[in-house]
This record gives sequence, structure tokens and C-alpha cells, in this order.
Amino acid sequence: MNSNQLKCFLEVAKELNFAKAAQNLHFSQPSVSKQIQSLEEELKVKLFERNTRSVSLTNAGRLFFPNAKSIYRQELDAIHNLSKLEQEYLPRLLVGSYGMEVFFYMHHIYSKLMQRIPGLQPDVIFAPYQSLSSSLKSNAIDMVIGIKELIEEQSSGIGTFEKLTDAPITYILPENISISARQKLYHVISSDKKTLSGLTAELFNIMEDCNIKRRVTSPVLESAIRSRLNIYELAGRYADENVQYCDNVESAFLQVKAGNAFFIMPQPEKIKNKKLINLPLLSVPSFHYGFYCHHESEKETVQQLKKELQDYFSD
Repeated sequence: MNSNQLKCFLEVAKELNFAKAAQNLHFSQPSVSKQIQSLEEELKVKLFERNTRSVSLTNAGRLFFPNAKSIYRQELDAIHNLSKLEQEYLPRLLVGSYGMEVFFYMHHIYSKLMQRIPGLQPDVIFAPYQSLSSSLKSNAIDMVIGIKELIEEQSSGIGTFEKLTDAPITYILPENISISARQKLYHVISSDKKTLSGLTAELFNIMEDCNIKRRVTSPVLESAIRSRLNIYELAGRYADENVQYCDNVESAFLQVKAGNAFFIMPQPEKIKNKKLINLPLLSVPSFHYGFYCHHESEKETVQQLKKELQDYFSD
């Protein structure tokens, strides 16, 4: 995915007319059509319905539009910020993350860094891992933080990964579960004699008794868990009709907080949401939480950030 593809997609989505979009962009119409076609092939979805008389966004196109707008805006902002670096002479630190879990701890990290590095200008960019990977490759950002397996699912060859902590696959449940149900859940999850399928079946029986019958997830998480485990073994008898796909992790958490769904995701113990019930599956392999950055990076800000991250997660 590149900026020309995003620019063409956004302009056609705005005008719903290829000729008008090409005119606005000062591109040829075949060039615009080629950019849209290559984007659709890369995403493996159809973004526009088009015939001789009209152009309209497909459901996939409507879903992609806000993400495309955000990614393109972030690329422009990154380029703009980098263009000012030589003039500002102030140390900058740009960290990329897909999920907002960094809000659990990054303020502690930034507080210490700003005490040590006068004039430091830290910032966090939130975007899909594929976009963050491109930004890291082009040195537009300094580091990508997240789940190793999720990042690699979307990207490759983006630098050197350093693990900070384990991220076991965790059942995340609403807090409005009775005390007796909680005791049953903790008893089941702490047993070391259960097979994965047997343990999962018991967990889901308890959840059904609590009228929690829906599993929410995001496509990125689902893909990563599928690559690690048999998702149907993990999800027991919950078939696809019981799964609601959310646009992002935060949206899935919102459904869980509402009290009528549960979530499965890799989650480090240190950054779990203490207002929800967190049940890590210790009987299955953990994912890895950490960061990617350029191996040869010698920026003082990056070296200091790495040290603070390591210290925080080693406590």
C-alpha cells in the first residue's frame, strides 16, 4: 500500500467519478484506475462498484475509507514533521503502535525521558501495522511497539525485534459476572490437567450460564490466532455466527465492557485491564510483546527509550 494508491482511492471515493478524480489529482484516468486496481488486488477486496453510468463504494470500501484517510494523513504529518527537524534542532521521538495499550505505561516512560533529554518532543502514531512497517523502513518513525506475531502477520523485514515480555492468549470477560461464576472460571483456568479443548468447553459452559454468548474480535487478531492455534478448537462450539468482527481492538474492548461479549487476544500481564476479568491460557504457547527498531539506530532518544521500556517490563 502506498501514498498514490491511498490518494487515488480517497479522491475517487469523494467524487464517485474516475474522470473527475483524475482531473483533481492531475493524473490520467487510466493511471487512477490502475492505482485503484492494484490497491484492490493488494487488499483482496473490491472497493468500488462501477458501471457505465455510476460509481459507488462497496461495503468494504466504506469500511476502509476512514482507515485510508487516517493512514494518508499520518503519512503527510510524518513527512511534514521530518521536514522541520533540521530547522527545529530539537530531539524528537516517534513511536508507532496499532493498539492503544501503550496508554497504560507510555506516560511513565515519557516522563523519565523528558527529564533526561532537554527539549525532547515525543509522540505516538496509531496506525495499522502495515503502515507502521513502511514508516519504520523509511525512517519516518523510530520504533514500532506491539505483538511480534501480529506485526509479522502484516509486515516483514522491518528491523530487529526485541522482546519485552510474554503475551499469553487471554480470555477477557466482563466484570458483571457473579462471584460463584468467577470462582468456577478461576478453578477451570488454573487446572493443569485439562486439555485445551476440554478446558475451553468448560469455560464456555460457564459463560453461557452468565448469558455471555458472543465473541468479539478484530480481523488482525483472528488471523494471528488462527496461525498459532486451531481457532475452532480454541473457540469450542462457538461457530462463525457467534463472532462479531470489530474494526479495531478498542472497539472489541468496548463490547466486553458493555457486558454482553468476551474477547480472546494475546495480552501481557503488566498491561491488562484490571476492571475486566483476565484469564490467561497458560497451557498454550504465548505470543511475544516488544518492539521493532533499526538495529543500527544510534539516536540517543531511541537508546534511552529502549532502556526505559526494558526497565519497566522487567520490574
